[in-house]
Amino acid sequence: MSATNGQDTVWNVDSLRYYDTATGAFDAIGIPVGACCQLDGTCVDGVTPSQCDFQWQGGGTNCGSASCAAPIGACCDLPGGCTETTITACTSPSNWQGAGTSCTPNNCVPEGACCLNDGTCTDGPEANCLGVYQGNGTQCATLNPPCPAAPSGACCHSDGNCTEEPVTTCAGEWQGAGTTCAGASCPVSPLGACCHLNGTCSVVAQADCDGAWQGSGSTCGAQTCAGLPTPAWLATFDTGTDQVEDVRDDNPSKVMIGPNTGGRLNITTMSRNTTEADKAGRPVPGPVLASSSVSGLYEWKYTDYDVAAENVGVEEFAGFISGYSTHCTRQFLGARFYHYRQGADYRLQIGAAWGSVGYTYTGHKTVNVSLGPKLPVGRNFLLAVGYDGPSMNLWVALYSQATRELIAIVGGDIRTFPNLGVPPNHPALQNELNELSMTHLGWTDFIADGSTDGLVHVWSVDNLALYATPSGAFRAMGVNSPFLGACCRPDLTCLDALTSEQCTENWQGTWQGLNSTCAQSTCLPACNNPRFDADEDGDVDMVDFAAFQACLTGSGGSNGPLDTVHCHCFDADHDDDIDVSDFDAFALCGSGAGVLADTACDGPP
Repeated sequence: MSATNGQDTVWNVDSLRYYDTATGAFDAIGIPVGACCQLDGTCVDGVTPSQCDFQWQGGGTNCGSASCAAPIGACCDLPGGCTETTITACTSPSNWQGAGTSCTPNNCVPEGACCLNDGTCTDGPEANCLGVYQGNGTQCATLNPPCPAAPSGACCHSDGNCTEEPVTTCAGEWQGAGTTCAGASCPVSPLGACCHLNGTCSVVAQADCDGAWQGSGSTCGAQTCAGLPTPAWLATFDTGTDQVEDVRDDNPSKVMIGPNTGGRLNITTMSRNTTEADKAGRPVPGPVLASSSVSGLYEWKYTDYDVAAENVGVEEFAGFISGYSTHCTRQFLGARFYHYRQGADYRLQIGAAWGSVGYTYTGHKTVNVSLGPKLPVGRNFLLAVGYDGPSMNLWVALYSQATRELIAIVGGDIRTFPNLGVPPNHPALQNELNELSMTHLGWTDFIADGSTDGLVHVWSVDNLALYATPSGAFRAMGVNSPFLGACCRPDLTCLDALTSEQCTENWQGTWQGLNSTCAQSTCLPACNNPRFDADEDGDVDMVDFAAFQACLTGSGGSNGPLDTVHCHCFDADHDDDIDVSDFDAFALCGSGAGVLADTACDGPP
């Protein structure tokens, strides 16, 4: 705004005047108040526009002259039925979908109770159930019979004591569902020195060691914990300890029983061009790399032999990749995920082998990484495994859903890169991984390109392997992992636990991000273009200025959150208040009645 002398005149934001569109005049300084019609049809006097949760009746109005009626909207019941009624008539557990919503078409998603393996129960859509869905319309609170409790069994502790409890709480070796302490033989675990991550040493059983156990009978001396890798829980196995030996496609590979195996022998074989019958009941291996000339798939077959119990156990797998380069050197890469217990310590093993044509292998290496106590609690997704060909430096990349961190396990180190800002199934994460590999981690050939330097597999973003703490197991390959969050619908109502696709495609909504909830989200309408055109008439004039003043924060302002229909759109500098900086941006958009506003003027000057 300019005076005739060419000098700019800007009002102090604490003394801006209110323009009343009804009288066509500027009223007294301050924020107008009036009657507010609420969603339940009741009326409240003396509130500002930003304090009204439905329909503000205008400055100076009162409930005596206001005519308020409860709006009609769709009401979704648990079985998925829909009725059009008021918010007060739509009682729990039904969910009102918002003013003006309709049952034509019926967009209600059926919900029911879901019994989880640990005996707990959650309510929600069948698509979100990670256990046994009990049917549409069921509820955990009224489920009859209720969800079965987690099965109990004997739990052998390292000191030889035994308790009967579910596997989810067992801090020792669980003997199986239905077993009892009377029938269990719980040996006393041998003691040895434990080098803790903080550099101290104590003599404990291997299962109770949270660092590097030095073996049965070892004691804490001055040099016991000297020269340990950093961090201490990462171990590279050399020949004669826990090294994979003789990795070939026609003979079993061998894993030595060393001090770090916890008394379990893992026997793995690899075969080429396996038939579908051979794969029955096993995870399908990852695809052969695009740069590979292998004509068929390689599949790792497995057993898990418990030396102490002399029986075959079950391993948890996320999937495998193997192949060889188009050059003379053949390279094989595998990832194995298994869960022999050391307390609550679960392990990840990745391995590779390489050598000349003819399957005569001259080198091999594995890395065994303790995952359970180190990863953030929640869901952690396997993104990639690979190795640096020249140095055989094995690495693995995971993504924590809880912290949104990329977790990189490289050689003898574990590193985290926080706040990536994208969910694990977002294509942008692949670019982030590639950039990190080159600038921070020193990974070579992160995306395999046919060279002999390295081999890598990046899992499909739609088929990520899931390692869930504290259950300590990877979910099988071939299962799409849900990425859920809150969804703001066009009518500004909110739905919980939807994927981004469900939100945008089924509800035409705006997804609020991974792990978001409606309790944490404020659903705001989209801003006009320009953002200051509050009345959507194509210009920015005194009517819009009146709405702007009603949203002022600070002295003379509303002091409220910017969660009303217009207020968040006036926050040009995105600092969560409406002040002089936002007014400067507003002034640049001023166009007057009948003059179209410049749509490029709605940012801070």
